Amino acid sequence: MRNFRGKRIDNGEWIRGHHFRVGRRHFIISLHCVLIDMYPKPFIRDFIEVIPESVGQSIEFKFVYSKEVYDGDIILYPDTDSHYVNNGIGMQKVAETKLCNFGVVVFKDGSFGLECYDKYGEVFTVGFHPFSEVLAEFELNELEVIGNTTDDKHLLEKCNG
Repeated sequence: MRNFRGKRIDNGEWIRGHHFRVGRRHFIISLHCVLIDMYPKPFIRDFIEVIPESVGQSIEFKFVYSKEVYDGDIILYPDTDSHYVNNGIGMQKVAETKLCNFGVVVFKDGSFGLECYDKYGEVFTVGFHPFSEVLAEFELNELEVIGNTTDDKHLLEKCNG
């Protein structure tokens, strides 16, 4: 069973565990939950209500610094922007600027991947790129979690601006 995370409604802390939903309410059951055998129905003591938009599933990869990656994480990936001039014979590369581009981990079309917002990079275009494509381009240690869509929306606004 995959691991989930969510941000607690009561105090804003992030917790990990198993996710379940009752109507419109979302809960995380602690990975170290206590099952109390109460007749006639067992009762799980350690379930915590979380903000629905904050719930994310682990993709079971670890990037830079061995940080676990979840749906909704904002990922920084390296890219370059090349500058060319016409030298009379053809186009010649004269400069290359290192860029840092952003993508958000999402589950789409049956797989996890990056929803990229970069408009100028040479590696990925705007849109969804499955991790099979991402990992063909980069090593895991080149990708870094820099935030998430719940706490760090300003990173996406900067990126889309």
